[in-house]
Amino acid sequence: MHDCGAAIQQGCNALCKCLEDFPEDFMNNNSIPLFETTEHIFTSVNTIYQLVFDLVRRWQEHTRVVVSKCAHTASVAASYQPELTESSTFQTRRPLYLKAP
Repeated sequence: MHDCGAAIQQGCNALCKCLEDFPEDFMNNNSIPLFETTEHIFTSVNTIYQLVFDLVRRWQEHTRVVVSKCAHTASVAASYQPELTESSTFQTRRPLYLKAP
């Protein structure tokens, strides 16, 4: 199973580091035409973050629903189990023998 959260966080960190370390590359029309001005940089990054956060939100919602369903199933299963009381547990370790008819 993939750790989506870690992968997304790693991608966001890499993007932020790239913007911090090489802002001129993002503002250079020849290297990346999409980023023409500082405003465009932040608009584009904001769009990326919105997409990422939307993905994370949907992933968390899905996870919450799955966990909720599992918890519900477990509680239902537990409700069908007989109650264990002191009298129903074995107090000794003596072997049980079947009586002959």
